[in-house]
Amino acid sequence: MYTERVRGVSGSDPAPSALRPIEHGWRPSVGRGPDPTSFVTPEALEAEIASLRAEQKRCARLLARLDDAPEIEAEYQARTERIRSLESDVAAARAAPRAAVLATQAIAAHVVRVFTSLRQGLVAAPSEARDALRLLFPRGLRFKVDEERGGFLIEGNPEISLG
Repeated sequence: MYTERVRGVSGSDPAPSALRPIEHGWRPSVGRGPDPTSFVTPEALEAEIASLRAEQKRCARLLARLDDAPEIEAEYQARTERIRSLESDVAAARAAPRAAVLATQAIAAHVVRVFTSLRQGLVAAPSEARDALRLLFPRGLRFKVDEERGGFLIEGNPEISLG
């Protein structure tokens, strides 16, 4: 846990009791970026924002009681910057699932177009299609019955000459 003490405060000053909630609430993550290896939900980010805002309010109250406290002002600014960063992370996290859905839909539509075109080409010129498949799969294709979905599973190892 990260703590910081204000030096030069007299024992009768209300600041030491006001400092305790801030001392115990300070977190080592303030000022650091997110861990790129961990996945954080938007809700977890919003909870951290709420916690930082509460700490920021305690800093503001303490600043109102003290005449000159650059350490507290710096902590207040660090929390403000971290809140802004987390708010942009929340917006990005909320947008990411929608982007993934749109990308998946675009890919699926492209695959359907490609296979529709392939099917039309095979039906329109079966002898050319047969020759193309023989060139691509010189060892042939294997057909297996797909009992779960009906139809056939077609397997083969394509060989392409690059020279």
